[in-house]
Amino acid sequence: MRIFLATIFLILSSPLLRAQDTTHKKDLKVGLVLSGGGAKGLAHIGVLKVLEEAGVRIDYIGGTSMGAMVGALYAAGYSANELDSIFRQLDFDKLLQDKTSRRAKSLHERYIYDRYAVALPFNNFKVGLPRAVSKGQNIYNEFVKLLYPVNEIYDFSQLPIPFLCVATDIETGKGVVLENGFLPQAIQASGSFPSLFDLVEIDGKWLTDGGIADNYPVDEVKKKGMDIIIGVDVQSPLAKREEINSFLSIFSQITTFPMIDNMPKKIKETDVYIKPNIEGFNVISFDKGETIINNGKIAAEHFLPRLREIAAQQKHTEERERIQKIDSFYLKDVHFHNNEHFSRSYLRGKLHLKYLNRKISFEQLNDGIDNLMATNNFHSINHQIRHTFEGEHIDFYLRENPQRTFLKFGIHYDNLLKTGFLMNYTRNYFLQSSDFLSLDLIVGDNIRYQFDYFVDKGFYISYGLRSKFVQFDRKLNTKRLSNYRIERSELNRMDVEAYDWVNQLYLQTLLGNGFVFGLGVEHRKIQFDTEQVHSISSATSYSEKSHIGSLYSYLKYDSFNNSFFPSRGVYFNTQFNFYALASNYSDFNKFTTGKTELSFAFPILPRLSARVGLEGGVTIGGSNVYSLDFFLGGYNKNVFTNYSPFYGYDFLSIGAKNYLKSELVIDIQPFKKQHLLLLANIAKADNNLFESFEWKKYPDYSGYGIGYSIESFLGPIELKCTYSPEIRQAIWLFNIGYWF
Repeated sequence: MRIFLATIFLILSSPLLRAQDTTHKKDLKVGLVLSGGGAKGLAHIGVLKVLEEAGVRIDYIGGTSMGAMVGALYAAGYSANELDSIFRQLDFDKLLQDKTSRRAKSLHERYIYDRYAVALPFNNFKVGLPRAVSKGQNIYNEFVKLLYPVNEIYDFSQLPIPFLCVATDIETGKGVVLENGFLPQAIQASGSFPSLFDLVEIDGKWLTDGGIADNYPVDEVKKKGMDIIIGVDVQSPLAKREEINSFLSIFSQITTFPMIDNMPKKIKETDVYIKPNIEGFNVISFDKGETIINNGKIAAEHFLPRLREIAAQQKHTEERERIQKIDSFYLKDVHFHNNEHFSRSYLRGKLHLKYLNRKISFEQLNDGIDNLMATNNFHSINHQIRHTFEGEHIDFYLRENPQRTFLKFGIHYDNLLKTGFLMNYTRNYFLQSSDFLSLDLIVGDNIRYQFDYFVDKGFYISYGLRSKFVQFDRKLNTKRLSNYRIERSELNRMDVEAYDWVNQLYLQTLLGNGFVFGLGVEHRKIQFDTEQVHSISSATSYSEKSHIGSLYSYLKYDSFNNSFFPSRGVYFNTQFNFYALASNYSDFNKFTTGKTELSFAFPILPRLSARVGLEGGVTIGGSNVYSLDFFLGGYNKNVFTNYSPFYGYDFLSIGAKNYLKSELVIDIQPFKKQHLLLLANIAKADNNLFESFEWKKYPDYSGYGIGYSIESFLGPIELKCTYSPEIRQAIWLFNIGYWF
């Protein structure tokens, strides 16, 4: 009887048991673990594509470093295909190096910045090293933009897919699980690879890359009650001796040790362990992103049957919530925190947020942050956007740069100034918060210096002091000479020695649309000696030496995207000097000089651009100061204001009181940071050029050239061969390093 009753009970209860089992199978909770690995982590995107194809519903994501970045975006609502598009469009060079665009800097900062190869902190007469290559500012800005639709979700479990990431406490070495806070800051901390990115402060802790403590946070995800764990591991094995050949490979090897020891146990805790092929890639192989993503897809496809089986045991009641990408917002107000030394007006001016109650784009916001970071007055600028019914409020959490003093260095060689080694002392906050002091000392074949003190008031009146000394000597072949006031009879060569000492005190202000206008007084001591050597062993000398005083004004605009190889933008500079005083001229006549330069750069094809330049100089009044004539010839960017390069002629070969010049440069980039240059220029120059219609006639001088240039960490390395049909002799030009 008991056996009969038990049998009846089992028969009656079996449908209920089957229903319970089916219900359980259709509600499997799946956790996704994404390891760190730098650029290798792009393979996560390929895996996500396959998970979507299989129909797997992800219930929790845990990631470290690059896994945290990809995981956070996916958890926020981006699809795998959207992530693919996002990462293909990112400029990783800019993100990794914290490069501020050239246009973000003030005109003063642009010309100072483009002079130095190395900059080192200097404190208490000790030279230091920066903590990291990058502060991570550009990565932070990018994730604030991408995650804007979820920027007020401070509990990461409330994201469309619950999320956590891991960082490492630099003081204890222990892992810190980040499950709440400001999401862009959390993933920035998790991915701040040591020495590549600076530390991130959260809740009083200094955090660095989570891969040091836990690069595969499977335990943290399992704690969330997941039934199935899918793990994607893009960690590299320990490298062999011959593979350890750089600082990056050494550091990667060190950080790999703790990961390798823990992985066997973590793999056992993973139900579906996916290991993409990342051989031959490293943490910065972002240029190979397409291949890495595809490798992730291939690795996951091997598990498609298992993934479909998991998906079949899950409920799929509705489609996952997608993120709504937003490019702009209505700005109501801004708030600054921790700004001890800088006024609200200064900060808003630099951020280009002088006017509120308007719609702004994230591109405009990031450009403003670039401008503020370019001052080097801030270590980081964390910003958070708050929604209100009136519009958006931005909170800027500023961390002022405690480093105020730097030693900077550079080297240079060119055909005129020869070898130069540059040592620079730079001090911010010298007398006040918005000032800047810089002293260059150049030793080599020609000793030179430049001193700058500048107080930047933005749209208000700025002021500065500059002192500069340049000297050089040059032996000129008379076959390459033009308009000099020389006796040409049987002349073999002419030796030129020039000495130019300039001191300026000036006022400057910003005008609308990026123009800079300035007025100043200038003291100048010039010495210009020439010796004409004749074939009959005789020599004739000419010398000018005088202190000269002038008033000057200038108007400048510069939107070139690169100082040396611009592919887009406009450059405009006009300056007038009224020379009123001179010490060593008995018959000195007051006179005025004016010089204007206008250049346009524009792209033609992705690796082909052109630059067209127009230039002219005029002298008004009866000047007998020949050393302040305009001189053309050769190629140099840092001699004196009345000099202009001209291909096909030697340095200083063309001299006159008035001139007109036009130039065309075709820039072909066969490889990254390499330039094949096709050059052409024409000019007219004469003391009486504008007194008649002579300037409209065919040009007197022409020159052409071809060059090859490489952008190096020392600056441009350039070799050019130039030729003029008038001279009929090739002139080679070579320079290495930034111009100073």
